[in-house]
Amino acid sequence: MSSRELDYNWAALAYAIINDREIDPDKAVRKIFGMSYSRHSMADDPDTLEMVRLRGQGYTYKTISEMTGYNLAAVWARINRGR
Repeated sequence: MSSRELDYNWAALAYAIINDREIDPDKAVRKIFGMSYSRHSMADDPDTLEMVRLRGQGYTYKTISEMTGYNLAAVWARINRGR
């Protein structure tokens, strides 16, 4: 493992520890280093899947935003891009 990869792992661990939500290491690295998710990976994200499920049950975007802690624009984007 390279020194850079080790730095990514330590950074992901620190981010996961201080984050108020459970987060997987790949997602932590992407958040820390500003890497964007591809459409495919967003569709597989547990938070996005939960948002799509809630929307399918008839919840409004605003209610889903309040339930998940994401802002309204992020909820809309995840639901509409994550399908």
